[in-house]
Amino acid sequence: MGKTSFLRAGVVPARGEGWAAVVCTPGTSPFRGLGQALAPELASDPEALRMLVNVDEPAAALELAARWRRAHAEALLVVDQFEELFTLGSRETQVSFAALLGRLAHEADVHVLLSMRDDFLIRCSEQPPLAPVFESLTPLAPLSGEALRKAVETPAGKRGYAFEDEALPPGGNGSGGRNGVS
Repeated sequence: MGKTSFLRAGVVPARGEGWAAVVCTPGTSPFRGLGQALAPELASDPEALRMLVNVDEPAAALELAARWRRAHAEALLVVDQFEELFTLGSRETQVSFAALLGRLAHEADVHVLLSMRDDFLIRCSEQPPLAPVFESLTPLAPLSGEALRKAVETPAGKRGYAFEDEALPPGGNGSGGRNGVS
């Protein structure tokens, strides 16, 4: 099970009562990726929708995320595949987006979760504004055995799905696979 699956099928659905969550990826335009993730959440706010056209401006992106945050008891921004900021973004974009994430964590009280390959972790330390995001670093090793089985079965069960054969899910007696889900 990969990082994205873990986040989208495990972390985000397991958030507590009153928690809002959005997931974005940096891609070649991290500010637009954030705007696309926030757009459905801000659909009932006409002023925010007008501001979305300027999401590439850090001040506009900060205000949009802050508006989203204020509408909820707690807010979690998940930036999946964060290594894309370094592999696809210019140095200027890296600095600007890192500064935004730091401000979201520090000024807007948004919980920021970054998911990336471990070989890019040290690159994050090159961005001082990310320090608030890394105040509590939690490395996650790959799941195996019963933990992997639970990570697959629990979200599926919440949606009314079950494996037809106990040997099919990862961690079961079989090799696991995609077939056999009912």
